[in-house]
Amino acid sequence: MSVMTHRLELPWNTAHWEDRQFRRLQIVMLGAALLLGVVLSLVELPPQERFTRVTPPRLAKLILERRPIKPVERKPPEVEIPVVKPKPVAKPKPKPKPVVKKRPKREPSKVAKKAKKSDPAAARRKARQSGLLAVADELAELRSAPAVSSVASSRSLSKAGNK
Repeated sequence: MSVMTHRLELPWNTAHWEDRQFRRLQIVMLGAALLLGVVLSLVELPPQERFTRVTPPRLAKLILERRPIKPVERKPPEVEIPVVKPKPVAKPKPKPKPVVKKRPKREPSKVAKKAKKSDPAAARRKARQSGLLAVADELAELRSAPAVSSVASSRSLSKAGNK
């Protein structure tokens, strides 16, 4: 027969020995890093030789033969200032007023004439035959149906609210 043991700790809880092992490892690594830093700072390296630029003899000859450039002397250009004579100021001419052409009045179109001649009674008749009033009559018929009147007369549809 085998005996089952249960841990009474949560799996993410750390044990005391795990914390001690982590601290020991941390101290050892910190000591190694400090020791390495001290050793490397005490080591002396030989001085580096500076690289000197070697110029080819042909280029050196060209540099030595270079003539100094003489600066160009520039004289400011002589500018004659012309004498400007004032022009006589002319009086502005009055602008002619634009002529407004009167447009001939248009006669109202035939469609507008027919609309003006129609009376409200004819408009109501036309609305009854098509549109909203025709649908309103159908809705009135549906409201007077026996199925709707029986539902409308009852107070509540479910008995859950009544106790």
